[in-house]
Amino acid sequence: MNAFIYPDGDLYVEELYTYTFDGAFNGTTRIIGDDDFSGVEFFEGYEVAAHAEIGKIGSNT
Repeated sequence: MNAFIYPDGDLYVEELYTYTFDGAFNGTTRIIGDDDFSGVEFFEGYEVAAHAEIGKIGSNT
């Protein structure tokens, strides 16, 4: 995980998860807690290239 707090209090976070499947699968689901996330803005989730490294995924860090 890579996190950066901006001067205005915004938090930018990068997380890189690797899943290894045994058998036939076509995806997975990740739940981000059960709390109220009404303050979350600009959430993005995407598949990155093989062998991606944290800190080199986005351009905002």
